[in-house]
Amino acid sequence: MGFFSKKEVDPDADPHGGDDFIEGGKRRCTDVLFLLAFIAFWVGMLACGGYGFTNGDPALLIMGTDYEGVLCDEKGTGVAGTGSGNVIDNSGLKTRYWANFLEVAAVARSAAVAATTPSFASSSYTLADAKSMCVSTCPQPSETAGQVTWFCDYPESNSYAAQLTKEAWKTKNGDVYSDLTDAEKVTSLQLKGPCYPVLIPSVNTYFSCNYYGNFSQSSFDAFTALSVSGTTGTNFLTDGTYSSFASLDGLVESINSQVTDYIAGPMERFQRYIDDFIVAKNVLGMAAGACLVLSLAWLVILRYFTSLFCWGTVIVVNLGSIAVTCYLALYSGLIGDDQISGIVDSTGLDSTELNASSWVDPASENEEVLKACTYVMAVFTVIFFIFTLLMVRRLKVAIACIKVSISAFSTVPSLIVFPLVPCVGMMLLFLYWVFAGVYLMSCGDQKIQTCVHPFESSESHGCGVETEWSRELQYMLLYHFFGFLWTTQFFIAVSYLVVAYVFAKFYWSGADKMGMTPLLTSMKRMPFYHSGSAAFGSFLIAVMQFVRVCMRVVMTGMKKIDRNGKVFAVVGYVIECCLWCCQKIIEFINRNAYIMIVIDGNSFCWSAFQALKLMIANVMSVAAINIVGDLLLFLAKLSISIGTAFLAFVMLNGDDYKEEISSPVLICSVIAIFAYSVAAVFMGIVEMGIDTTLLCYCRDMEKHNGTPQYAPEVLQKALGIAGEVQKAEEERKAAKAAAKAAKADNSE
Repeated sequence: MGFFSKKEVDPDADPHGGDDFIEGGKRRCTDVLFLLAFIAFWVGMLACGGYGFTNGDPALLIMGTDYEGVLCDEKGTGVAGTGSGNVIDNSGLKTRYWANFLEVAAVARSAAVAATTPSFASSSYTLADAKSMCVSTCPQPSETAGQVTWFCDYPESNSYAAQLTKEAWKTKNGDVYSDLTDAEKVTSLQLKGPCYPVLIPSVNTYFSCNYYGNFSQSSFDAFTALSVSGTTGTNFLTDGTYSSFASLDGLVESINSQVTDYIAGPMERFQRYIDDFIVAKNVLGMAAGACLVLSLAWLVILRYFTSLFCWGTVIVVNLGSIAVTCYLALYSGLIGDDQISGIVDSTGLDSTELNASSWVDPASENEEVLKACTYVMAVFTVIFFIFTLLMVRRLKVAIACIKVSISAFSTVPSLIVFPLVPCVGMMLLFLYWVFAGVYLMSCGDQKIQTCVHPFESSESHGCGVETEWSRELQYMLLYHFFGFLWTTQFFIAVSYLVVAYVFAKFYWSGADKMGMTPLLTSMKRMPFYHSGSAAFGSFLIAVMQFVRVCMRVVMTGMKKIDRNGKVFAVVGYVIECCLWCCQKIIEFINRNAYIMIVIDGNSFCWSAFQALKLMIANVMSVAAINIVGDLLLFLAKLSISIGTAFLAFVMLNGDDYKEEISSPVLICSVIAIFAYSVAAVFMGIVEMGIDTTLLCYCRDMEKHNGTPQYAPEVLQKALGIAGEVQKAEEERKAAKAAAKAAKADNSE
């Protein structure tokens, strides 16, 4: 149970004893304290989620509030100080509409507005500060010449004298201008409310009315022609108050640009891409099937052509390095007379006089660079050739380990579908984490922002509402985020243990002693006995990931302080690189520690120490397997990804889809990423099998004086040690029989 605890075992015990392959035949629970800590942490996670579900309202993050501080499609009084303080009933009004389009334009042309309103320069005026209301359908300009469509404040706001019900207001879609008094009509003509003219058409885009069309000149002419008590509609094109919008073309361009970029642009593109995926659904189905078939095909290729691929890769690299070295030597002048030269036209050139003179070829500098490159490449070629000669036996071990891991698939074919189990678990975790996180984020206090309105006419309403998180809520969000990292790594760690158990069982017990359902046995034993170790190892990686995220946030803030400086950027890259390396080292140690936990059944720290000791003692074999194995698996994943994407591209360029989709690039890119992920799942199992087989082999060598007694037949044949293993097994049996006979004689 301790950090470095080691189970006491009988050194003469048979690893095949009991119902397990570990020494002594009985496992015990490891690192229980960390399992209890993980459970306690999840109790806190559930408490945070419960708090969010009880007190949060995700609509705050999605729809925002109107000028009264009330959410669309909800009923309430809003944030204190925002509006009238009365109960506003927005039930059934799901869409947000910005009534004064000039305020929207001011967001896009903030620099121009600041030139005429100095106090506006220091404010952070956004669309959240512009006056918005909730509607059922987006208002449109009048299609009748000489008439104006209006949109007015809610009747609950008491901003006009008319006593209207909300239902009457809804029936008229907010156009109650005719019910106003003359004084209220005058302020509306001055663009101060409570009613505003609708001069630009809009469309409902993701529950926001997005300005999209041309400016309605007929409605504008009708608006400026209206006269009440000697006041006509404000012509903002000529009024000095709105000098920033003297050009109608510039006004429409500003509004379209702002609303499109801020609200509708990404959504329109997203919708178009979604439509493409819907049209190409058959191609997506084909791609899913193709990547599975290609993954299985690669497993077959690796099973029967492992030696060819491994040796072919080594030979190609050696020949390639020799060819590059010779090529550089030729063009640098070290071999032959075909070196590079700066002479373009040699007509009439006397080479004898040229060589006898002090003339210097301008290409000589490049020639020296090529010579240096030749020397470097030659050194690399020699080193790699010597490395190949020294690694011949280790390469045999690498090839044999790959063959053993692939052979285990034929014995336990259910390994192919096992990745679906942790994938489903992590998918459910992700859904819970997202929903609980959204509710937690919406638990913040709603407060009015500080802003300076661009026009006097817009000062009749307050600024927008923002969500502020208390320090306690910020800690809860950080806690929730770290819990996601830890739990995700926990799922991965348990998956490693389960897979490693199957491959270790295949190594130590052989295919004939695997049992009926080795995978199910592993899925029961590993979580039961070693969840604590999985919690410990996953905690280490989660901490490193959390530190990387925090450091990235800090460096992003530092870059904003010094936008033109290069120091923070360089320091950030260095720190990020160091943290990334540390994380990869921890992940490497963890993977091998999990394998040793499976083999020996000891605690995490002791198993990590034993794994490192074995790898250091067999560093050449480990290096060979990592180089060859990683290269082969990467080529497999890359070829599956490219092959699947190419098949999809060919289909999308056919007559059935060519005219129906906007572009095949995004679809093929998504398919390539998906296919690579699927291939990574399959090859990840193979990679775990290779690592497990290697450590089992090293452990077997260590226990039996350099002769692995329990190596599978495939490994024995590949290494040519079948005879030695058989001889060692006979000697072991003879010694055991002699010991038994001696014990019997002594008892007599």
